[in-house]
Amino acid sequence: MNAVLTILLAVLLARLLLSGLQKLAAHDREELDIVRMPRILLYAGLCFAMFCLSAMVHILRTGAPNLHMLPVVLGLCSACFLLGYGQLRITYDEQQFTVWRWGFKREYHYGSIRGVIPGKNGAYKLVTETTVIPVDSMAVNGDVFLRYAQRRWTVYTGRAILPVIVERR
Repeated sequence: MNAVLTILLAVLLARLLLSGLQKLAAHDREELDIVRMPRILLYAGLCFAMFCLSAMVHILRTGAPNLHMLPVVLGLCSACFLLGYGQLRITYDEQQFTVWRWGFKREYHYGSIRGVIPGKNGAYKLVTETTVIPVDSMAVNGDVFLRYAQRRWTVYTGRAILPVIVERR
């Protein structure tokens, strides 16, 4: 019975925290010259990590064998949210843009852009000479960066419209 109450309390707290995090995400401040994933992913990942730690402490203190999978599930949820937040960051200025993907930093010039592959719900892939940079539809300032990159690409190449590349399936 004690384990059921603990699980119910954890679910209610998670629900309350996630609803609060959704309100925070609605007010996520757009920073100039930066594309990143929404902070809600960071906050949710940290909350799930705290629930994971509290579940582990509870299991170690009470020795409840029927809850042994709860910290594993909460830890996996936490890892997914934190990896989602850290997967993409783009900073840009008039000369170049810098992309951090999974912790690796690469710099590109606007003249190296070859086109854009449109995706679903505002997502897109920016194609450069050397790589393809996917920008998720959830990314804060992703659409602003695409418009800015197109303007800078026009300055470098003299052409008016960034080519749209059809992705083969």
